[in-house]
Amino acid sequence: MSPTAFQHQITDLVAHLLRCREHCDAIVANRRISREHGNLDNLRAGLKTCSNSIWFEFNALRNVLGSRIELGDETARYAVSRNIRDLEASVEHRLRDIAARRNDGPPGFKDILRRVERIEEKVKTAMMDLGSRFGAVAPVSTAVIQIRPNPKIKSSKSKRVSFTEVDNLRHHLKDSWEETRVGSSILYVNCYDKTKTQWTRPSGYIKPLPKPAVVPLWQPQVQTMALARRDPMIQYRIV
Repeated sequence: MSPTAFQHQITDLVAHLLRCREHCDAIVANRRISREHGNLDNLRAGLKTCSNSIWFEFNALRNVLGSRIELGDETARYAVSRNIRDLEASVEHRLRDIAARRNDGPPGFKDILRRVERIEEKVKTAMMDLGSRFGAVAPVSTAVIQIRPNPKIKSSKSKRVSFTEVDNLRHHLKDSWEETRVGSSILYVNCYDKTKTQWTRPSGYIKPLPKPAVVPLWQPQVQTMALARRDPMIQYRIV
């Protein structure tokens, strides 16, 4: 068995999600569905969010537990394999038929999105269960969140980070934004999903743009006076 068998499954799952999104694009082109079709737009956005979220969870576990997460175990691999088959049969196959006009019935995009969300939750649960079986905590040197020890407390034991703290970080990132200047305007970029941007000021934590350096007006005068104290001729010219 490949030492990256579980990682390969996650990669395969994400690839299926991306193909489902491509089928949604084909539906718009082949079925001439209005661009204002809300349920289809929500499905396309949900597929993208799902693929990003699954990759984030996997990378978070790998950062905490190291390379052994790439192999996984039999329980995790079976669970993800079952969800890949579910995704192929109930989502990808249906979207492909709709795009090829082989299915003229109600598309049911809202129901498809709910199934995608259930698959996402099952896969993330399988990954978190795998992390629990491998060990619920990990040394700070490999953790996603690093906790600085109190310098007043002397201890030879390294700090450890729980998966609850990793989950808290994920929710904090989803509610965090960074200011970016675009011309004369400010664009807000989400720290969790860099593709999520908006022009209106969001709620939550916002990292402001760095302030430009300000050079005090008195700085050249101070330097001149310092030179004058070292050189009498300069002092004479100043007087």
